[in-house]
Amino acid sequence: MEIKDFGIVLRLAEIEDAGFILELRNDLKKSRFISVTSGDLSVQVEWLEKYKQREKRKEEFYFIALDEDGNKFATYRVYNIGPDTVEIGSWISSPSLKNPINSIKVDFLVKRFIFDTLNYKKLNFEVRKKNKSVINYHKKYNPQIIKQDDLNIYFELTKESFQETKNRFEKLFQ
Repeated sequence: MEIKDFGIVLRLAEIEDAGFILELRNDLKKSRFISVTSGDLSVQVEWLEKYKQREKRKEEFYFIALDEDGNKFATYRVYNIGPDTVEIGSWISSPSLKNPINSIKVDFLVKRFIFDTLNYKKLNFEVRKKNKSVINYHKKYNPQIIKQDDLNIYFELTKESFQETKNRFEKLFQ
């Protein structure tokens, strides 16, 4: 499966992406706002092998984003797929990203995939409270805060709210 639009491509993660994923997840700046990941490549490979089984059962989708030149630059996951809702996360972009708006395109395309292709009515995500720029970005979609704890803010975005903001983002990407 591939999603192509606005000059970028989202494709499903493969075992060969383990090094790239590990590099992003263990980058000092990027890892401040995500769960800790082992630096052991074999652990990441094993995780991806198990993920590929979940992908076959359509229980999870792990995307690798490619830029206009075909270079990998970001990751994003769709997981905890249930009958009524899904969760998104693991949205990490390369610190050497040439075109920063591409990261926003990745998020938009994943949300559009969930609402328009998978036809879900709502999705959930969490953001670390200290990650102010990502919180401010997500608020542009008018999600509801469903709870908070010491570390995170938990959001729910409805298809209706996404549709209300969809055209504005599409115009930005044209």
